[in-house]
Amino acid sequence: MISVRANLEMWLKDLEYTMNKAKKQVELEQYDTAAFYIHLAVEKALKAAIVALKNDEPPRVHNLVQLHVKIADNVVLSDKQIRFLRRLTTAAFETRYSDITLRLPDEIYTEKIVKNYLETAQQIINVILTKIEVDKRDE
Repeated sequence: MISVRANLEMWLKDLEYTMNKAKKQVELEQYDTAAFYIHLAVEKALKAAIVALKNDEPPRVHNLVQLHVKIADNVVLSDKQIRFLRRLTTAAFETRYSDITLRLPDEIYTEKIVKNYLETAQQIINVILTKIEVDKRDE
C-alpha cells in the first residue's frame, strides 16, 4: 500500500505535469485539448487535497463539484468558483464526445474561453495548494 505522503506527492507532481500540458496546448492553439487538460489539472488538485486534508483515497469520479464537496469544509471556494467547477466538469465530456453537443470541441473551446479557464483554474489550484501547504506545516 502506498503511503499518504507518497500518494500526495504523486498527485502534486501529476498536477504540475498536467497544468504544463494545458499551457502548452494553449500555446499551440489547441484550445479544446487545453480545456481537457485544465479539467484534469483541477481534478488532480482536488484529489491531492482529499489525500492531504482528509487522509483518504479520492473517489474515482471526474465531477469537480463532487470532489470539492469532499473538502469544502477545508477549501472554501466562492459561488463563482463553484459554478466554474460545474462548467469545467462538462469539458471532460464535451472535448471527447461530440455527440453530447453535436458540435466539434474546437467550435466550443475558443482562445478567449480557454484562456479564461486557465486563469480561473490556476486561481482555484492556488487556493487548494495553499491549503495543502498550511496543513502540511501544521503536522
